[in-house]
Amino acid sequence: MQRNMSIFIPVQIHPLFIATLALMAGIVSATGIYLAWLIVLSVVTMLSLIFVADRSAIPIVFISFVLGALSGHIQFNITPLSPLGDAPGTLIGTIEEIHDRYTFAAQQELVVSLTDRRIKLLLDTPAPILIGDTISIAKTRGSRKQFENSGNSMIRTTYLQKIFGKRAHLSLIARPSWHVAREIDSFHRRLLKHLSKKLDDQTFKFFCLMFLGKFDQQQRFEADTLPLETKLHSAAFQGRHWFNNWGISHHLARSGLHVVIVMILLQTLLHLIPLHYLLKRIIVGCYLALYALLSWPTVSFTRAILMVALAFGADFAARPYLGIHMVTMATYIVLLFQPSNLFYADFQLSFGLTLALAWANHVGKQRKILHTWQTIAPQGQNHLR
Repeated sequence: MQRNMSIFIPVQIHPLFIATLALMAGIVSATGIYLAWLIVLSVVTMLSLIFVADRSAIPIVFISFVLGALSGHIQFNITPLSPLGDAPGTLIGTIEEIHDRYTFAAQQELVVSLTDRRIKLLLDTPAPILIGDTISIAKTRGSRKQFENSGNSMIRTTYLQKIFGKRAHLSLIARPSWHVAREIDSFHRRLLKHLSKKLDDQTFKFFCLMFLGKFDQQQRFEADTLPLETKLHSAAFQGRHWFNNWGISHHLARSGLHVVIVMILLQTLLHLIPLHYLLKRIIVGCYLALYALLSWPTVSFTRAILMVALAFGADFAARPYLGIHMVTMATYIVLLFQPSNLFYADFQLSFGLTLALAWANHVGKQRKILHTWQTIAPQGQNHLR
């Protein structure tokens, strides 16, 4: 029996993959720099079209290039805003995000939307304000350094400049009776508060780090007034020290793998419950949406959520799908709405490695199928003889 021992097994190039390459080329062209990137992406896109030889893919590729150029132009070619001066001034804006952080001094971070920009306002002490409130704060001072370092292109942060202020100079102008972001944030905080009461401090912290992506410091986990020796013997420091000694500290950093593990566990539990298939899909979809709302977003988390949602959508519609296609679609969606991710290492590593793993898994499956047919075919021929 002769066996084909070829190492390379070709993977069919899907038009969606070519469209994603064209989207990347459009994004790079919008920057006006990185000419080498643009040439490489354009050549790879054209070669992929030649190998596919599918004329119906040409309009999709062209539209993707235009969408990438438009999306990049909107984000990269923002009209430069002059930084707020260092001189004390008065600002009026609406609060979009509230983050409490406790370092050497208790501070409160507010993402405030002004008439022409979004800024991060750092208060010296937390104030009794809510998301959606319109506030006025006097005697603020700005930070030029961060605004100048951000440049006029590829701005990834949701705010353009840091502003420092004091709680004593803040006043509430208006508070809406209902606000969507406020309700989500309130539900998030109530749920975390309930969990913190059910779990001890160390377990609650590890749960937040591994499954939510960040430890919500609503209360001081380690009081700033404690001496250094007491902090070193605290449960939080000792627990982190144990993870480092065993070489598993990476498990404290939530990644896309945690999302997949949680979804696998949920599906396993649902298989044990006698429910209708549609009802199980609805439960999984609701849990996925709830998990996305309560968790802090990162690149890897967004990728995993999109891939799981696309897979469940294809499964619900009874459509076949491959992991390599799910990664490509997630890449397309993320770059379309946030084109600056293309130039950052976390996006490149997360999506690049996932694509490589999906390709290797697909090739492995094709190898098994090829080996099976090579084994069965000679036996069938001998049987016919």
